[in-house]
Amino acid sequence: MRDRLRPLAKTVKHRRLRLRRHPNHGGHNRRNQPGSISEIPHKAFDEARTQYYLAMVYHKLGRAADAERSLQRLNVLRGGEAGDYELAAIHAQWGNTAKALGSLESALRSREQDLMYLKVDPLLDPLRSQPRFQAIERELQFPD
Repeated sequence: MRDRLRPLAKTVKHRRLRLRRHPNHGGHNRRNQPGSISEIPHKAFDEARTQYYLAMVYHKLGRAADAERSLQRLNVLRGGEAGDYELAAIHAQWGNTAKALGSLESALRSREQDLMYLKVDPLLDPLRSQPRFQAIERELQFPD
């Protein structure tokens, strides 16, 4: 299992190193002018993305408390609530099929933009054989 996690762990490590070296990384305009895209809190976005992946990695490594802590940090960094699609991916990887499908159904009701990745997102693979997942996929009316 550790072999499967190695690429994900390297990605998380790389993101942290890149963020330390280039704290303003992420914006196209790095001049820090008023109103420029670099004023967006990229560090918070990168940290939220890191916590998203860490929640899955820690769970796969059997570190449930750390996984829960990463999920809580993700919620804080996302302004108190992670997106339902993100939660679905995390719960799918944790093996919580019912919670994952419930989160996907919530994402569908609120028409989250990330649903466009539903057909190709490998993090949702554990759910693909579930009738509720297939119903969500049909509801989205993806082209064949």
